[in-house]
Amino acid sequence: MYITDWMQRIDLQEEIQEVYLHTFLFKLGIKLVAIFIPFYILELGFNLQTVFLFFLAYYGVYLFASWTNAVICSKIGYKHTMLLASPFILLFYLGLRTVETQTTLLGLALIGGTAYNLYWTGMNPELGKSSDEKSREEETGFFLSMPQLASIFSPIVGGLILAYQRLTHCS
Repeated sequence: MYITDWMQRIDLQEEIQEVYLHTFLFKLGIKLVAIFIPFYILELGFNLQTVFLFFLAYYGVYLFASWTNAVICSKIGYKHTMLLASPFILLFYLGLRTVETQTTLLGLALIGGTAYNLYWTGMNPELGKSSDEKSREEETGFFLSMPQLASIFSPIVGGLILAYQRLTHCS
């Protein structure tokens, strides 16, 4: 099945289609911003070691928060878990704009890694619940490919936005 075949049969009345679209848009948005985070941290005056420490904390807590987040997810439900993660993801990005110390930066990395993990802890079981048992393999393939497609398109979209912005400022 080609991507154009899938695009022609998008039906947002089906919950699985909502999951596909949501994962694509979420990953596109995250990747549009995430590519600039290391440069932004350097621009704030922190050194390269701090950038590495930031990502070590971010992905380290991402690994270790899975069990705790799974318990939260099982108590409040998958969709509520994804909704709960949203303000913390927003806090992470807003906090990056006001960070002044390395301690604050690392605290934000812990918040961001935990929130991002909480989001995906809710999203992955949602696929299992929404998918049809007869076509689960195909639907899982779409689910896993949507974020990958977003990861491919996000640098292109980001580059086009920057190029457009540069053209409008130069004129």
